[in-house]
Amino acid sequence: MSIDDIGKLYDDLYIYNTTMFSSSSDHEVSKIFQNERLKQDSFLQNVLFQIEIDIRKRSPPYAAISEQSQFEDEAEVLFMIGNPFKVQNIKYIEKENYYLVNLFLLNDFEPNDVRISTDYSDRRNIKNCLSTFTLQMYYVTYIELNIIYRELMNLYPSEKWIEAVKFYRSGQYFQYREKQCQVALDKYKRALMIWRSFDEDNDLNCSIDIGHTYILIGLCYQSLRTDEQVIKKNFDRAHKHYKTAYNNSRCEHERTETLDCLANICAHKMLLPWKDEKL
Repeated sequence: MSIDDIGKLYDDLYIYNTTMFSSSSDHEVSKIFQNERLKQDSFLQNVLFQIEIDIRKRSPPYAAISEQSQFEDEAEVLFMIGNPFKVQNIKYIEKENYYLVNLFLLNDFEPNDVRISTDYSDRRNIKNCLSTFTLQMYYVTYIELNIIYRELMNLYPSEKWIEAVKFYRSGQYFQYREKQCQVALDKYKRALMIWRSFDEDNDLNCSIDIGHTYILIGLCYQSLRTDEQVIKKNFDRAHKHYKTAYNNSRCEHERTETLDCLANICAHKMLLPWKDEKL
């Protein structure tokens, strides 16, 4: 794996496999594929993905297929396309000469409790689907982003909030792909102007989107080395809106997602210098 692609993993909180993903429950199998000639400063790197799975939870399909495999000794576990993983940690293991990437297989498939639910309005289903769609668009170019969201706005002309999603995703593009935090800030602020007009619309529960936007604004200010009080103020606003989003959640999936966001913002706030203040 190239060092550039490893760097992109630091920016991706969630990743999906877009092809069938072969793995093994035996750590020693990975050593068969390791290139001993690669060094820490090489363009290509050995990468070991260590995946944590909670077998009690549902997800897109995966299975141990050793009995069906021609290589029974490899203890193969095969993940079908579309499994969602959360990137938990990345570190270089000098002794073993590889990058260790810790992943957690997410519970993203529950037939009676998913983003698309009969308990939701059509508007909320559309918004939740677009949120999922946005997570999978990291490598889409800026021109393609504009085309995609223009078509979505034409398809749903009454849903004016879609433009906020467009500005939010554009901000992510400039923040993480182009490293232009000042441009990203402008996009996020334009997204906020639109989201705020739907702040009281409990049908959409835009509070979580407002929270997402504030946390990225805070991270942009961190990159620009802005005054810490400005950063803290935006993290506090994100925290407030995540709590509102939790109260407006309509299913366990939404509540779990919002609690994950609350834990994330608390982790960011704890890294700031504090003077006898409480979270």
